[in-house]
Amino acid sequence: MPESNRERVGRAMELLGAALGPYVDRRLTKRAPSGGNWRALYASDNVDTDASTLIGVILDYWPNVFRDELHALGRCFLGEARHWRNHWAHNEPFSDADTNRALDTVERLLTLIDAQEASEVARWKVETQRAQADVGTRSAVTGRDGSPDAAPAGGTMDGDVGSLRGEFTRAMLSMCDRFKQEIDYDPARVRQMVIDRWGPEAASFLLAGPQAQVGLETLRWHRRLHESVEAHVLLPRFGPLFTDDERRIARTRLMDHGLDVDAFLRQQ
Repeated sequence: MPESNRERVGRAMELLGAALGPYVDRRLTKRAPSGGNWRALYASDNVDTDASTLIGVILDYWPNVFRDELHALGRCFLGEARHWRNHWAHNEPFSDADTNRALDTVERLLTLIDAQEASEVARWKVETQRAQADVGTRSAVTGRDGSPDAAPAGGTMDGDVGSLRGEFTRAMLSMCDRFKQEIDYDPARVRQMVIDRWGPEAASFLLAGPQAQVGLETLRWHRRLHESVEAHVLLPRFGPLFTDDERRIARTRLMDHGLDVDAFLRQQ
């Protein structure tokens, strides 16, 4: 793992560029007219591995190519990743808090595009937080001032779980889009939670609060309970993201609104 904060962020940006290059090329090549070459428009730029350039390309083609896949959440991550890349390129200092935020943003963006590099950045993030916590602990023992900006991490981020978090987040955003387009129901509060908190955290927050009667009643009326947040929580592939209590709450809510949960799960 890189040692200094600047090295950590710089290396994360290298991985981001390496992942964005083929991601952008696949999508733009597929959408280009027969015989067209999107790269010709960026002949003087590094559109293979430079994160800042590739983020600019994505934003150039945002409405027609990338918006429906990355959604508003992805645009937020792109803007923040570009900010940290420029911060790094201008030799600005990185505090521990800055470093944690930059690594987290890069990890989330890589997860959103389903890039395998996300697991490596997640590992660096955890190791960075542990190193910061160790420094804080040593400072307390020796009587020096100062403490880490982030709390010690309790465990590592498994690559498969990181990928599941991205998949669940994309599923939530797609769910919101479908409801708005197909049944004229706009779950704006849920969408904003997913953008602000990330998908699994948003679902956990909703399950911990009062039962969402209006939303579930609307979905029951349209016979779409099987596409609700609660239904997604119960899908076997998302099992590692939620506790037994959360799955129990989700099951109870769906059953109370008339969904045969066992039959639904047998179809998955």
